Order: sequence, then C-alpha cells, then structure tokens
Amino acid sequence: MLTRLEADGFKNLLSLSVEFGPLTCLAGPNAVGKSNVFDAIHFLSLLADTTLMDAALGIRGTQLADVRDLFWTDGSTRAESFQLAAEMIVDEDAIDDFGRPAKASSTFLRYEVEIGYEPPGVGGTLGRLVLRREALNFITEKHAAAQLRFPHSAKEFRKHAVNNRRRAEHGYISTDLAPDGQPEILVHQDGGSRGNPQRAPAVTAPRTVLSTSNTSSTPTVLAARREMQKWRILALEPTAMRSADSFQADPHVTANGD
Repeated sequence: MLTRLEADGFKNLLSLSVEFGPLTCLAGPNAVGKSNVFDAIHFLSLLADTTLMDAALGIRGTQLADVRDLFWTDGSTRAESFQLAAEMIVDEDAIDDFGRPAKASSTFLRYEVEIGYEPPGVGGTLGRLVLRREALNFITEKHAAAQLRFPHSAKEFRKHAVNNRRRAEHGYISTDLAPDGQPEILVHQDGGSRGNPQRAPAVTAPRTVLSTSNTSSTPTVLAARREMQKWRILALEPTAMRSADSFQADPHVTANGD
C-alpha cells in the first residue's frame, strides 16, 4: 500500500508531497500536474522491473527517446536531477523469482531515488539516465502513527500492518561515496550490522539496486520490490471490458480492463 509520495524536479513537480489512504481522489484544474503524480508512481513501479532508460520510455509524454522530458524546466533552464520518494506498507511474506519464500524484517518502508542526466558523448545523439542515490529505510512502529495520516485503528490496522524487527541504525539500501568520490550503492543484510554490505557503483548502473533483488537473500528489499511491482495505472476501455475471453484465459484484469 502506497501511503506517501514525494517528488522534486520530476516533470512539473517541485517539492511535492502527497499523502495516500485506502482511497484518495486528486482533483484540480487542467495542466496543474495531476497526471504527473500518477506518472511518478508509474515510473517508480517501472524502476522495480526494468532499466532506467526503459522505465523512462514507458512514461507518458517521453517523446523520441528524449529522457530530458522527465526533468523539470521553466523553458530556459532544466533541473540536473530529480528525486522521488515513496512510503509504503509491504506484505511481510514474499516469493522470490525461484519460488522460495522470504519474510521481510520490516513492513513499513521508505524508498528514495535520485536520478540525473548524462549528455551524449561526441557524435552521440541520445543521453542517458544516471543513478545518483538510492535508499531503502524502515519506519518503526513508534513513528508509524505520525506517518499514517489517514484515519485508521491502531488496534485493528496499524498493529497488524506495521512490523519491524530491524535493530540496526542504517536501513536496507544506502548510498556512500567510494574512494574515487563517485556514489556507491550499499545493500545491507536483513540481520543488521553483521557482515559487510554488498557494494555497486551508481553512475554505471543500468538499473536500480532494488530492481535486481530477485532472491530470498534480501527479503525486505524483495518485499519492497514486489509491492512497487503492483502499482499499476488502469485506463479502462469499454470495448476491452466487454470483449469475450476463453475459459483458460488469465483470470486477472489488465490495464485496459480486458
């Protein structure tokens, strides 16, 4: 369940913060950024599945592979990077890509990502997106009441939805500087401070670290990825909704209502 979205420098969104409940309605005049809020959610979902570039090209309005369309601009200057953050309640139990069960250590999480733009080299025509920072942190039961701003019952909802067994100071994914001064993404073990984190250079990464979590060895990162993969934009189309399907067809509704 997505409970909060923050966006800064993404399309026309600057210093945006939106709280979500079980049902949230966005209303307002045309061209104020309502659709861009959904684009930000969609982009985060795509980042959990695909490369940075494929995620960018999957967003509405990204024309002719010009990924600079994702960066805020006032017409004369353009933001050098954009930042997105999402707070979410995840399922404690997840299944990895090999069918093995995994149990998250924390179920209330905050994911942050910062993405920049690298212009093409000499003779090139297309630039690329660059991962500058990535983080996945936990929100404790103590702070959950202040973070979940929709009306809810502590006994009936929060007590069951928010669990945390993490005792380390750092989260599950963090960003640090390597000896050469370049950002480096660190993946920390679920058990806490024991063992050295896995390290990966950020600027050369074709995708987020979260999107590479496909095994039960990083259960909380996997649970966050599974939650983000569920975020889908439904654009129901009457003809598709009325069309017949076979008895053995996939029993799930697609994005257009088929």
